[in-house]
Amino acid sequence: MGMEHNIPNIILYNSAPLMNLLGNLKKSNQQELSDLFGRYSGNIIYFVSENDPLNKAASGVPGSIYPGKIIIIKNGKEHDITGFLTKEEQDFIRQHTLDLNKIYVAQKKVQTDTTKKLIGLELLRAKFLKSGGRLSASEEIYLDASEALILTQGMSKTLQIEIDDIKKMYREAKKDSDKLWTDTLKTADSIGSTLHQGEVLDSLNGGGATEPIVRIEPKEEYEQKISELSSIQQEYNELIGQIQSSTNKQVETDQELARQIGG
Repeated sequence: MGMEHNIPNIILYNSAPLMNLLGNLKKSNQQELSDLFGRYSGNIIYFVSENDPLNKAASGVPGSIYPGKIIIIKNGKEHDITGFLTKEEQDFIRQHTLDLNKIYVAQKKVQTDTTKKLIGLELLRAKFLKSGGRLSASEEIYLDASEALILTQGMSKTLQIEIDDIKKMYREAKKDSDKLWTDTLKTADSIGSTLHQGEVLDSLNGGGATEPIVRIEPKEEYEQKISELSSIQQEYNELIGQIQSSTNKQVETDQELARQIGG
């Protein structure tokens, strides 16, 4: 219902996937859902308790679709709705939804700016046609390249908004890994108060709660994810640079084209 009415932000807790191969949906219904995904322009966040058996089972079923971001609440709880009602869970959810409206507004601005640029390009096309009756080869090349540039820039800016949000989440997760290791040591020290520090660490190691497992390896994984996101954005920047260079060269080599654009 929220997607149908294009609600900007939809927050779900331990929700089932919209569809999977067990759902036995007719092809017409599947197409309706696919069309709905394409029309929806807001944000969807699934908050899932780490031990929720239904989501664990659904994630292993082929074709399970969660159209949005999944965030695991590490609260040791299962599927019951009361699993997100304590102060700790509410603080966690607020922490991960503070910027939703900012993200939505930023994305809408990019869409509006992109539409305005495309309208301006259509006006330029009309100007070319009015002056010559039909488009020259140079004009067609310029218009096509300009359209590609506008659309790619719009996609890049929209992607950057999402990437910045995801990077923020990974950086917070890195801090959480540090805190988890610190809390683990404090808890172990309080339980084994008669043990020396080395004995406490040996006990943790014996239970699999080593620093590499709890802190170092997760942080390395998050850092790798951040690096991958930066690489994706860099690829877009390079593509934009190539298209921009192509349009500039076209204008430089065609004085009449340059005159019409400038005038």
